[in-house]
Amino acid sequence: MMVKNEEKNLNRCLRSLEPVMSAIPSELIIVDTGSTDDTVLIANQYTDKVYFHKWNNHFSEMRNISISYAKGEWIFIIDADEELDAPTDLHKVFEYNEINRFNTIRMQVRNYVFKDEKKEIYNVSERLFRNDGEFHYAGSIHNQPIFKGPVINTDLVINHYGYYNDDPELMERKFKRTSTLLLKELEKDPNSIYYRFQLARSYLMHKDNKEALEEIEKAFELVQKLEESLIKTRYYYVLGEYVRILFFNDKWQECINVSEKGLADNSEYLDLYYYKAASLYYLDKKEEAEAVFVEYFKLLDEYRANKVDLAKFSSIEMYTVDKQAAAVVASHLSDYLYSKERYGESLKYAEYMYESNKKSILFIRNYLKLKRYHELFGFYNAINDKSLLPFFVACMENELKEMEESDVSEVVAVFAGGQDLYSRFNAIRKEKHNTALIRNFIGNYDISVLSSEPYSQVLTYAIEAEINLFPYLKKLSDGNIKTLVKIAIDYSQKSVQYFKNYLQNTRARSNDYHANRLLTAIGNVLFLTAIEKAKASNMPLTAEDLSLSEEYKQAGIHYISSLYQTNGIRMNYKTFDNSEHQFYILLFLAKEAFDSGLQKNAIEYYKGAAEHYPFLAELVKHWIANMMLNASKQLILASMKRDSSQSGNELKVLQGSIEIANQMSLLTEGLKQNEVCARSLTYHPNYLRYYADYELDIHTHTNKDRMVKDLGEITKKAMECFNVFHFHFGTTLTLDHSDLPLLRGAKKAVLMHYWGSEVRMLSVAREWNRYVQVKVSDEDEIKRKLEHLGSMIDHCVVADHELYQYVKGYHKHIHFIKQTIDLEKYMPDPRFKFRKKKPLVVHAPTSPEIKGTKFILQAVEELKSQYDFEFVLVQGKSHDEARQIYQQADIVLDELLCGSYGILAIESMAMGKPVITYINEHIRETYPSELPLVTANPETVKEVLKSLLTDWDQRVHLGKQGRLYVEKHHDARIIAKQFIDLYQTILSDVGAR
Repeated sequence: MMVKNEEKNLNRCLRSLEPVMSAIPSELIIVDTGSTDDTVLIANQYTDKVYFHKWNNHFSEMRNISISYAKGEWIFIIDADEELDAPTDLHKVFEYNEINRFNTIRMQVRNYVFKDEKKEIYNVSERLFRNDGEFHYAGSIHNQPIFKGPVINTDLVINHYGYYNDDPELMERKFKRTSTLLLKELEKDPNSIYYRFQLARSYLMHKDNKEALEEIEKAFELVQKLEESLIKTRYYYVLGEYVRILFFNDKWQECINVSEKGLADNSEYLDLYYYKAASLYYLDKKEEAEAVFVEYFKLLDEYRANKVDLAKFSSIEMYTVDKQAAAVVASHLSDYLYSKERYGESLKYAEYMYESNKKSILFIRNYLKLKRYHELFGFYNAINDKSLLPFFVACMENELKEMEESDVSEVVAVFAGGQDLYSRFNAIRKEKHNTALIRNFIGNYDISVLSSEPYSQVLTYAIEAEINLFPYLKKLSDGNIKTLVKIAIDYSQKSVQYFKNYLQNTRARSNDYHANRLLTAIGNVLFLTAIEKAKASNMPLTAEDLSLSEEYKQAGIHYISSLYQTNGIRMNYKTFDNSEHQFYILLFLAKEAFDSGLQKNAIEYYKGAAEHYPFLAELVKHWIANMMLNASKQLILASMKRDSSQSGNELKVLQGSIEIANQMSLLTEGLKQNEVCARSLTYHPNYLRYYADYELDIHTHTNKDRMVKDLGEITKKAMECFNVFHFHFGTTLTLDHSDLPLLRGAKKAVLMHYWGSEVRMLSVAREWNRYVQVKVSDEDEIKRKLEHLGSMIDHCVVADHELYQYVKGYHKHIHFIKQTIDLEKYMPDPRFKFRKKKPLVVHAPTSPEIKGTKFILQAVEELKSQYDFEFVLVQGKSHDEARQIYQQADIVLDELLCGSYGILAIESMAMGKPVITYINEHIRETYPSELPLVTANPETVKEVLKSLLTDWDQRVHLGKQGRLYVEKHHDARIIAKQFIDLYQTILSDVGAR
């Protein structure tokens, strides 16, 4: 032996030699060429013949030095990275009677390419030589023994571990050493076939495929120049390596051509069948490939049965005798045969494969097609590598999805016959409603196994059987709980309800850590999934989900309170790594702040929660809204009590519960100026932000039951504090008008104030107004509501006879009180002068269909070609911004269909503007005679507008008259007094009732 730094290998090698040395008188000669590790120390444990010679970069010379120490009759050459496979068999060779007539003995070398020892390369090597004084080595690298015949071939095997391709450091070191020496030799002899061949192999092993091909092509060209007999007997190893390198360069057709040339000379060259078949397969010539594959496997069986003498190939390495090579092409052939529905043949070749996922696929598919279910079950039970079982199960389940239900039942019945996890699962699947089996499964296995397919089906079986899973879930980590819940709720809606019910109905104590941890894990998955689905469908979260989120929030606060020391947690929660925990901490801090009356701080904590855990930001918005609602309700209750107690006036008026064009606010203010205790309540805050004394936004309420409760509390408090209830637009203190019987029973004065679209009916209007349009098409619903309100409320108010047409007959008393306006807010601009040139016409299309906007636009468009004026559509503006535009208008175009004038017309007249609107001729006489509005309908609007555009004096006159009209008929103070009289009248009525 010659060695250098082989401490990792040497013990293994020398131990394999001990049986030989014990059986045959022998000496162990080791030449060390400069080891710096424990190589020499190890060598000395086995022999006293360790010699030292400095490495001179010449393998053969160093080999020959080691040979020079040998005294025995035979010399056995072995390297430190090798070992004898069956050491006790070596000495039997020398018991052979005819051994003395041989001078050289060949052995088989099994080269392991990877550390897992699955890939093997075989070659025949001369290893035992008669010590005749002439035997020696030649060549500086890949040294060749110069030996004498006759030669005897044996089945003895040497295992070689020196070329692990998956050891990058080793491969790089050997590549640099070997390629450097080979290139030096080729500088001396460029026509050396052997060195070209070895350099090509080195490049290929280093994955330099292109360079490998260039070198082997040079070697092949040199071989082609030799005599045919010499090629066949001495240099055919070049042809084999050429085929292999062509294959790894994806030169498949060239690979086929060269393989056929080699097989013509040697029909037992196994590698050539392999590479030819694989190349045909990759070229999609699968029928041709099949025939060659079959030849390969037939010959492979003969090799393995020692029917082919490897000595015929003593100069080459055989790459495809091993199981791994066979497994690769067996997979190809088996796949192909399966595709041709030749399932039995496919199974035959799949047998050549290692235990692997691919082998499992092939056996599953073929056995299922052949309906050989018991054999498949046997294959499953025989799998030695248990790590392959999960893949087998997954593949099996995928195949079952494509099968008829009756066949699936047969398979399930067969696989239910074992005792392992998959068999017990199939036993449950066989009897889905057997709760005992389900309970036994969950009890005997870690429930986390249900997080993987197909066992997650047991989860849904358990839920359908209403088995209580929660004691088992409590034992799992948060992550496993979430995984199981997600699997279940994705599988069925029943599972969603199962977990929602648990979240809703479980009343865990605040210090019950495990219960609250489970609740938060379940809630987290439920709401993340709900939000994801809502976004995908572009829909909001359901009221049920939002209501349930309160339970989730409470569980999260309790969970975090049990998990952490909350004193001072506000200062250090940002240092925590778990963003979900940070989320719960911020919810805890928000609640703590709110309970302390620090509403702004609570909102900031909620916002922080949304930032730290944005996935649940939708819930945070809801929680903020709920907090604001609760705060609003509490404020309303406290304010009602305070406002009522501070007023000395016996008349206490509450207006509600919706604002219409600021009328409720103006009336309330007018009443206050008359020293009446008057307050306004709105449940529908307007985007224009009209003022209300009490405000509760029911549109942010997501819990119907809670909203009913909140409105009930407000109603109760209002009845304690007020004696007059002035309702607007068909609304009352409760959404279902359930407060009206209570108010009537308590002898409160109740008044309903109608404003328009809530009562306007097309069938009624069309009897006297052919232009009118309505917002509400369901007249039966309007009538039912009017009948109900009229049965509970005796008095109602309308602004004019247009609205009277709709409400007459429903209430005992109908009162006419006009709309009101803040005259100081709507003053004519003293700087404004009516324009004689390019007057400004404005229109606000707040309800285009109701106002007849399309007729206005048509008239404007037609007049534009004849007259020079400016036209502005007022839309998307705040109320103040719109008012500023109206202040600069020369003409205001209001509406053309309704038949009566509205708030915009009143505001415009107050600002001294001429107004065009439609006053129906049937009710014109019910208005004051001095009404200064210019009437126009869809048919006359063009002519009316043209008249005003051209008559500057008329515009000035109408502007002045409009202001006077509003001061006389719509002043808030005047209107407030009218209502005070009405309230007194109603109070007298209810007192006498």
